[in-house]
Amino acid sequence: MDPQRSVILKKSIESVALPLLMLALLYLWGDVRFNYPWWWLAPLAIALRYGLAYGIGAGLVVVFGNFAEIWLLGLTREQPGGEIIGGLIATYLAGLYTTHAQSRLVEANSSLEYLEQRLESLTRVFYVTRLSHSRLEENLLTKSYDLRSALDAIARELATFGPIKERLPQAPLQHVLQLLAYYGRLGTCGVYQVIDNRVSPEPLAFHGLRFSLELADPLITCVVENQRLAYYSVDQILAGETSAYRVVLPMTAADDTMLAVVVVQDLPLLAVEEENLLTLAAMTAFMADAMRAGQLSHAVRQVVPTCPVEFALEWFRLGHLRHVAGVHSSWVLLLPGAQAAADVVDTVLATRRGLDQYWRSPLASAQSGLLILLALSGEGPTQGFLQRINTMCREQLGGDLQQLGWVVQLGQVERGSGAELLQLIEPEG
Repeated sequence: MDPQRSVILKKSIESVALPLLMLALLYLWGDVRFNYPWWWLAPLAIALRYGLAYGIGAGLVVVFGNFAEIWLLGLTREQPGGEIIGGLIATYLAGLYTTHAQSRLVEANSSLEYLEQRLESLTRVFYVTRLSHSRLEENLLTKSYDLRSALDAIARELATFGPIKERLPQAPLQHVLQLLAYYGRLGTCGVYQVIDNRVSPEPLAFHGLRFSLELADPLITCVVENQRLAYYSVDQILAGETSAYRVVLPMTAADDTMLAVVVVQDLPLLAVEEENLLTLAAMTAFMADAMRAGQLSHAVRQVVPTCPVEFALEWFRLGHLRHVAGVHSSWVLLLPGAQAAADVVDTVLATRRGLDQYWRSPLASAQSGLLILLALSGEGPTQGFLQRINTMCREQLGGDLQQLGWVVQLGQVERGSGAELLQLIEPEG
């Protein structure tokens, strides 16, 4: 049975069983009532635990259960109307509080999940950048390019592909594998796609001699189950465990979607060390994020081809967050007037915050303008952002945005769709 249906069924059974149990206990007590309507404790408990709908349902069970008890057993006890109304009102207030608290909890959890994904992505980018600069300093005379530049070039190549529905693009993955072999000193290795937690036996890319993949190998099984790097260590050799491979790397994006695995059959012993393995893991995760970015942002960029990939991905993420949890995010569009100051865009870009996305010249490449996407910012934070921009413009350029000839448009991200973005940048279309 579906887990969600199981939870609903469990709540429904409790909402009916608990009031009936309370009525049965009161019947066994007889006339001992203590001048308090004890049966209303059951609907109150259900309302505080599960929310308004289940609480009202439990209250109706109490009301009809009382009348049924009087009618079936022939009791002379009367059911006061004020007690029923008061009990239902108390149950309604308790359920309303719980429902409101649950919605706030869902909103907070969704915001936290979004921030964790962004932090994971930013951490990977920072780690790759640090590794790139470290290797560049060490090998500047022998390597003509740095790691981050190579990864960015492959990420831009991945962005040209449409949504990845079945087979991952082979050409960029071949470049990724060559880069992994170059920096990680890999020998024979291959990239294998993962679909529904199952590894495809056919390689999408390979380096060195081709080999047949053993799907039941313990390293592959470990990586698919745990979504973490696994390697054949000295401890496993001493324990008598066998594996046909040296290292298996998962290509897992920040949203925990495993796209493929990199299976390394041949690796020098000195290359099996922590820094090298962390470098390989960071590179594969970086590429997985790039592939998911192209897939998620494709729906937006298909309608607005000029939109940058990072901006389209963030537009999609924040629109989905608004739809799922009601978390507000805003956009700010700066448009130049007839005699607008030209330095405003550079001044605004200098104040860029970590989570925000900026799209320069969104209306036309020849027209100066700026579209700013403010993540997790409602009306209040958006106004504070504009006040900060106006203050900086007055200090550096001698006037606020309006005095400098710039028009400011504000709005909320609703669905994060390409049609919504197109209507924003082309209102007449």
